[in-house]
Amino acid sequence: MKYLEFESLEEINSALAGLYLGDCRVFGRVEAYSCKNTNEEKKLRHRLDAKYEEDSHSLSLGSSLGEYATSISPTSPFGPLTEPMPRKTLFYLIATLNAAYPDFDFSDIDPSTFVKLTSLTTIHRRLEATLFNISEASASRRHHVSVIHAAVWSAIDAVIDLPTPTDPNPDCALYEFRPAPESDPNNVSDADDAGGADGAGVRWSFCFLLFNRRRKRVVMFACRAVSLLAPGLPEEVAEEEWDDDMETPVDFWRDRSLSYEQYTMQSMEM
Repeated sequence: MKYLEFESLEEINSALAGLYLGDCRVFGRVEAYSCKNTNEEKKLRHRLDAKYEEDSHSLSLGSSLGEYATSISPTSPFGPLTEPMPRKTLFYLIATLNAAYPDFDFSDIDPSTFVKLTSLTTIHRRLEATLFNISEASASRRHHVSVIHAAVWSAIDAVIDLPTPTDPNPDCALYEFRPAPESDPNNVSDADDAGGADGAGVRWSFCFLLFNRRRKRVVMFACRAVSLLAPGLPEEVAEEEWDDDMETPVDFWRDRSLSYEQYTMQSMEM
């Protein structure tokens, strides 16, 4: 997968680097990748094809013998993995995660770890309960967060053409990555290396993968909240942190976010 540079996404990543939310620091990433495979990724794709084509053969053989096949294609939100298109989608999502988290290997991840979402409403609600939770925030923080919220979706929409109530866009599929805690790259803190429990200090996390088949692009939107009492990862500590009273990010995005306000409200109604 090839990392795609977009100025709008870089601006969002800067704003999501070390946001203070109550007693947590929030670190977010919005990254775009094109479905251009490296040699290693091509090998992975061939391996997945061979694995699930063998499942298909076993199922066919078991059926012809009137027996239940011992090798069954895993449950998949993409469709039967014995078919090429669902396998391709699975491969692209795995390859995106491998590219985004080079210290992890998701090549053998269970396909059921991915959950297909029917609309943006699910994502919006999840964000409002976590990243954009402003129920107890000050007026300045509410405005700051609402501006970032609109800017995030405006930038993502420009990259992969998100579905809307008036344009469902069947080419764009929405997924959430829900791994077990021990294999979740967003459930790691510096406390783990110091002998703490896995995910010590991590309050919540999420990872959404938005895939546009026609444009052959995947956008990963991942975020984690870490307790202020827990040490951050080295790369997170190095990021610039915005104070609640700083107006720069709000002023910087004010103009570009307003045009997306109507779309955001429409998406919430889906």
